[in-house]
Amino acid sequence: MAGRDTIIVSEEQGIATVTLNAPDRLNALTPADFGALRDSIAKLHESKATRVVVLTGAGRAFCAGGDFRSSQGVVPLADMSGYEFIRTYEAAIKPVIAGLMGLSVPTIAMINGPAYGSGFDLALACDIRLASTTAVFSVAWLTRALVPATGTTWLLPRIIGFGRATEITLSGREVNADEAQRIGLVSRVIESDVLGQETQRYAHTLASGAPIALALTKKSLYAGTTLSLDAALESLAAYQVIAFASADFREGTAAFRERREPHFTGG
Repeated sequence: MAGRDTIIVSEEQGIATVTLNAPDRLNALTPADFGALRDSIAKLHESKATRVVVLTGAGRAFCAGGDFRSSQGVVPLADMSGYEFIRTYEAAIKPVIAGLMGLSVPTIAMINGPAYGSGFDLALACDIRLASTTAVFSVAWLTRALVPATGTTWLLPRIIGFGRATEITLSGREVNADEAQRIGLVSRVIESDVLGQETQRYAHTLASGAPIALALTKKSLYAGTTLSLDAALESLAAYQVIAFASADFREGTAAFRERREPHFTGG
């Protein structure tokens, strides 16, 4: 399957769904696939119509990580030298994680099955994770004597805490959907047959929000992990000035006074 066919982006009513589409290999990503995913995310950064991004996998898996078997016309991951890996990493792999996290709109990982290695990190790089009852997570890199290079050690401790993240990362063990919800790795566990429907319903709720306020709130959440309280409060005050000047603020105020649902346009 050609790299350009393994990443499918569809959009409806402001919700962009990015599907990893290589179900025959559990959506494991080749270097070419990482490049296609990077380009798809870059286009979403430029979109003015997109309100929410949903990332998911085709078939029975979310993403099994990097594809160490298929070359797709380039050196397969398993056969790369350190130099070749770094070139691929800087050009295609690193921009995927950074690009996902840098999107100003809310992102949802719809985890429909196993998420291993870099597939786990794709889910972690999304703002919200909704999981099927069949979802299972594993850092997996260490089983191949590799360092988890796509963000695990930065992302996972911030989501579930340092102690739990350390144990899960160093052991490489599997975490099922129930445990994932219990430790805060995912927000909800949903039956497989209604996962898509429930995710779309949730995405529509987010898409109806005020885009500027959502973007600034998301930015403040991530910045808050490194800022002091004083610096965080200063930045929030600056963001609020921007929000006050928006047409959406005026619409929200009018809707409240008129006891109706607001219609936010992003103005």
